[in-house]
Amino acid sequence: MAEGEDVGWWRSWLQQSYQAVKEKSSEALEFMKRDLTEFTQVVQHDTACTIAATASVVKEKLAGPRNCLTPGFLSSAWKRRRGRSQSSL
Repeated sequence: MAEGEDVGWWRSWLQQSYQAVKEKSSEALEFMKRDLTEFTQVVQHDTACTIAATASVVKEKLAGPRNCLTPGFLSSAWKRRRGRSQSSL
């Protein structure tokens, strides 16, 4: 009879331990899910901000007075450069 009681105690202890591990694992999994969700949101936000800032800088550069895409830029730049080289002679 003592052996049967030992098995019952052992089984009860294993079941309690299993349940505790299962609960802790669920808690850890939920924590990791929340953490990953937060990380994803931060990366998305930071990426959007970086893209917006880059687009703004590119737009400013393209709209600037010394834009190489502006008609006549190359000819006027060439004239300025040519003028400097002739004045140094």
